[in-house]
Amino acid sequence: RGRFVRINTFALLFALAANFLGVTSFLLGLLPGLQGLYAIPADFTQFYPVKGWKRYVGEGNFEFIYPVRWLADQAVTLANQARGVEDQ
Repeated sequence: RGRFVRINTFALLFALAANFLGVTSFLLGLLPGLQGLYAIPADFTQFYPVKGWKRYVGEGNFEFIYPVRWLADQAVTLANQARGVEDQ
């Protein structure tokens, strides 16, 4: 019984971390308004959309909330990654 609980707890945590089937996004979306975007650290809001929105926080006070359907330019992203440049 203890092993069953440990395995299922690990599976639940893995599903939440991986946003499996959108579980994490759904749970964050239960918060009123867009508060789900602010409930987790800014680095994670780039990966977990909340009610169709993502958040990018840059240096200083710069913050940008954008729709999930918007994509980064893949050519630029791949070129920066090949050069070893971090997203600024």
